[in-house]
Amino acid sequence: MNPQSAKITKPSLSWIIPRERLFRKLEQGREFAIIWITGPPGSGKTSLVCSYLEHTGLPFMWYQVDDNDEDVASFFYYMGIAGRKAAKGKESQLPLLTPEYLPDISTFAKRYFEKLYSMLTPSHIIVFDNYQDVSEDSMFHRIIREGLNMIPEGLKIVIVSRNKPPALFMRFKANGLMFSLDWDDLRFTYDELSELILSKDLELPADTIKYIQGLTDGWAAGIVLLLETMKRKGVEGLQYTGEPQNDLFEYFAKEVFEATDDDIKDFLVKTALLPDISPVRAEELTTSNRAAYILSELANKNYFTFRFYHREISYRYHPLFREFLLYLLNERFTDEEIVKLKISAAKILESEGQVEDAIRLFSEAEDWQETSRIILENAQTLILYGRGSTLARWIYKIPRYILNETPYLYYWLGMAIMPYDPEKCFVALERAYHAFKKTGDI
Repeated sequence: MNPQSAKITKPSLSWIIPRERLFRKLEQGREFAIIWITGPPGSGKTSLVCSYLEHTGLPFMWYQVDDNDEDVASFFYYMGIAGRKAAKGKESQLPLLTPEYLPDISTFAKRYFEKLYSMLTPSHIIVFDNYQDVSEDSMFHRIIREGLNMIPEGLKIVIVSRNKPPALFMRFKANGLMFSLDWDDLRFTYDELSELILSKDLELPADTIKYIQGLTDGWAAGIVLLLETMKRKGVEGLQYTGEPQNDLFEYFAKEVFEATDDDIKDFLVKTALLPDISPVRAEELTTSNRAAYILSELANKNYFTFRFYHREISYRYHPLFREFLLYLLNERFTDEEIVKLKISAAKILESEGQVEDAIRLFSEAEDWQETSRIILENAQTLILYGRGSTLARWIYKIPRYILNETPYLYYWLGMAIMPYDPEKCFVALERAYHAFKKTGDI
C-alpha cells in the first residue's frame, strides 16, 4: 500500500502574492513553539503557509490531516513516511503502533516524537494542514498533544484549521507557547487586494477595489470568484453578498457553472471523485483529451485547485470546491451512472495504491465483491502495521450476508479487534468458524 503522495506533499501554488504583513506576523510567531492558524473555509490559510515556506526557504515537513487519522496507527504510519521524506534520506525508521504498544500509547507517542524530532534540523517547520478533519473526541488530539509537549528548541509546529484549538491545547496558549493567527488577520487589506489585482493583470480604480473588499470582507475565496466573474461580465458582475461559509455553493453554481461548457462541468464533477488527480488518470476517468490543459488552467488561476509535484504532476481540488462538485453528482448523472463512475474511480485509485479511498468508493457503489477482495488482499499488511482499527472499519461496512459467505472477513475482523475488544473478537472468530464449516473449508 503506497502512501497518498499529496498527504505528505506541500501544494505548489501559482499567482500567490507574498503577504508581507502576514509574513511579519509569522516571523513574530516563530518566537513560539506552536503557531495556530484558524479561519473560515477559503480564507487563504494553506496558501499563506505555502507562500511563507517558499519565501523563507526553511526546511519543512508537510502533513495533511484527514479522517483516516482517526485510527492513530494510520497516523503514525503516514507520519513516519512524511518524517523520512523531510529528513531527506537519513537512515532512521520510525516505529509502527503495533498491538504490543497499545496498553501505553502515551509513552509510545512520546518516544515516537522524540525520534521524529531527532531526524529533523532545529530550523524545521512541521505543518499539519486541515486539522479540523478529525473529530473532537478522537484520541488523535491527545497524541498530537504529546508531540507538542516535546518540541525541541528551534523547531516549530504550524497547525492550520477551520477551528480554534481544542480544549486539550489551551494550556499551551496559557503558558505562552502558542501564537495565533485568526480570521481578522487573514482578511485581505486594501493594499493586499490591490497587489493581487495587479498580479492578475487587471487595472481597477480605487473605488472599485474598495467595493470588492467591502463585498467580500477580505475573504480570499470570494475575491477569487469575484475577479473571475468580473473578467466575464465587467464591474456590473460584482454582486456577491454572501458569507464565507454559507453561500459559497450558491455562488459556485451561479458564477462558475453557468459560464462553463457542459463537457467541462462533467469533467470537474467526475474528477472530484479522485482525491488526487493526475492528468493521465483524469483522462482515463473522463475520456477527455483536454484533461491536462483543464487542470493546469485551474491551478494557474489559483481557481480552488492545488498543484503537487511528486514524481509526476498531480492536482487536488480545494475541499470547498470538491464538496460542491460532489454535491452535483446527483444532479448531473443517474444513479446507475454514478455507480459506474465510482467503480471506475475506485479502480484507478487502487492502481495508484490509494487503497483507503478505493474501498470508500467501492463501498459507496455497494460493490461488495471488490470491497471484500481489496480487504482480503491488504488485511495481513494492515495487521502487521498495527492498523487494525482501519481494517475493522472497512469490514464493518460490509453487509452481514456477504460476511456469512466470506469467512475470512470474519477471521480478519477478529484479528483486527483482538487488542481492543477481546469479547467482540471471540464473537467474530466464532462466526468465522461456523461460516468456514458452512462453506466446507473445515
